[in-house]
Amino acid sequence: MFGPKGHKEIWKSLVSEPGIGVSVLTRDGMLLYANAQAAEMFLESEPERIIGKRLADLFPPEWVEERMRLIESVISSGEAIVLRTIWRGRQLRSTIRPVGGAGDDEPQVLIITRAGAPSS
Repeated sequence: MFGPKGHKEIWKSLVSEPGIGVSVLTRDGMLLYANAQAAEMFLESEPERIIGKRLADLFPPEWVEERMRLIESVISSGEAIVLRTIWRGRQLRSTIRPVGGAGDDEPQVLIITRAGAPSS
């Protein structure tokens, strides 16, 4: 059984794992959280420079339109999806999961991204 301390330790382990980008976005594309790996993978930046911005402020319009459709689909269906994409010459594999939305919480998505294809 996990208590609050256990959850914090699990989260800390996840966001500090080398090569794993972690981000949290709202339904309308506001970036609430990005770890250093996610900021570097996608924008060659630091989290402090991108948190609080919308995807539309950071990425090309076609890329944003596709991601926003996927985010809405994940939130509406309650089902996670896996997205493979080429970004800045690298293959990235992202799992997009719905989180929040219980009670007064605004629905959000948790995105976990790894570089390269998964091993078979």
